[in-house]
Amino acid sequence: MRFVLGAAGHLVEQYPVTSRFQAVDTAHTVPHQGVDLAIPAGTDILAPAKGVVSRVMDLGDQSLGKAVYLKLQSGNEVILGHLSKINVRAGQVVEAGQKLAESGSTGYSTGPHLHIGLKSAAGQLIDPQPIVQVLQRPGFWERATDGAIIPNLLGKSKEAAMSAANELTLDIVRTALSWLATTGLALAVEGLLLWSMVCLLIGVSGSGKWVTKGTKAFLFSTLLGVAGRAV
Repeated sequence: MRFVLGAAGHLVEQYPVTSRFQAVDTAHTVPHQGVDLAIPAGTDILAPAKGVVSRVMDLGDQSLGKAVYLKLQSGNEVILGHLSKINVRAGQVVEAGQKLAESGSTGYSTGPHLHIGLKSAAGQLIDPQPIVQVLQRPGFWERATDGAIIPNLLGKSKEAAMSAANELTLDIVRTALSWLATTGLALAVEGLLLWSMVCLLIGVSGSGKWVTKGTKAFLFSTLLGVAGRAV
């Protein structure tokens, strides 16, 4: 599964969790009060849910550096730290998916990353994993997908998923033919294994008929490619 930051589609492996809630490590000599994600500086940070910006801070080279506090309708408060640029002001109402800031490495930081904290309505710091899961949801950050299909596929309607699967099938077939024309059967076999993984993802979204159609098309194109090279 690939990692996504919310209504738009950055991929999971790109932004791994580097420090979990309550972790004690070389960067945190006391239990960590949030979750850290390794995100390149300048990445758009979007609101995980509708809320009100309760605080905007700039602590210089201390603590979270530039940070945004977002009060959710549930009463919980999301804390986003080590930002390079803040695009909202205190008191501003924001919608889910609206840009809040850009990631960075301000404050006490060893490199570009995003700190995500969560306070309960009672003011206690709690595990922000539910917020992290929203930020990782496939298809959440659609403005940042750059046309990527897989990260968004599972978040679409059945009709949209089928259409996306059909387009993906055509892309896979074209790629397979290209591989066969340039590098032979080995990469085509690797492509078939890749397609099996794609089928699993599409199957979860309820687009089973496209899995069958796509697999047949891929195998047929592979045979055509092999026959063409043998001539």
